[in-house]
Amino acid sequence: PRLNDYSTTQIIPLVIMLSKLSHSVTPLCIGLVSGMFGSMAGLGGAVVAVPLLSKAVQMEHKQAVGTAATLASSTALVGGATYWTCVKTATIPMEPIAIIMAVAPACAFVSARYTAKVKQNTLKLGFGVFLLIVASTILLWLFLWGPNPDDAALDGVFPNKLTYRAYLVTIGMFAGVSSGVMGVAGGSTLIPLLSLIGWPQQVINSVVLISMVPATLTSVFGHHTIGNVIWRYSPGLIAGAAIGANIGARLTVKMEEKWRKCFCAGVLGATGTNMLLSLPR
Repeated sequence: PRLNDYSTTQIIPLVIMLSKLSHSVTPLCIGLVSGMFGSMAGLGGAVVAVPLLSKAVQMEHKQAVGTAATLASSTALVGGATYWTCVKTATIPMEPIAIIMAVAPACAFVSARYTAKVKQNTLKLGFGVFLLIVASTILLWLFLWGPNPDDAALDGVFPNKLTYRAYLVTIGMFAGVSSGVMGVAGGSTLIPLLSLIGWPQQVINSVVLISMVPATLTSVFGHHTIGNVIWRYSPGLIAGAAIGANIGARLTVKMEEKWRKCFCAGVLGATGTNMLLSLPR
């Protein structure tokens, strides 16, 4: 039948149904991809979701950052739990998790509210440059010291427990700020800095994801208070991220250490490059 054979009362419900379906399927796919890559790289998934939301559903960057924070919460929770069950629990240090959990949430909440005062292109520029720096740091570390964490361990740089804990507090603060301002789970800050201690990548990923769950939740709340979260997309993003994070963590555990680090750096570098290329000239 031709289009004009249908009455207006028949066409309008069809359009509404297709619109609702697109609001569910697109976020679900974005969540699945972002959750898998985010879990494999230990980054929470928002670094992938922010550019996808900006392009696929035409969100402003600030809204994409705020909405992606809901996805990062799901990835951090499910991905961290999956690593916890797949990696031997005895090899996952609890002290860094406890310290970062205690410090990061307050920093994430305060910095999330600050995004309302930052220009969109400034946020994109800072986000892109930051990710490229982190990617370069991981690759440089891999090139200089190799994938074997025993060769790269720098535990000796901490003369005592107090300086070690002060270091963890400092990086926890930075992670909270990056979680709030950039919408990421804080992993892009924590991963290269925790690599200095010499842990294997899968242990770093588990520590990062587990410890950043409170920070991502407070980041969501902070973005919500300034209207940066588009909640109609969140259910699909959260569900997709949960599935993707579980798959990604299980794949990562089976990879060789050097490929884990290369994958992490590749995701960061590609996302940062995409952000910079999207800036108006």
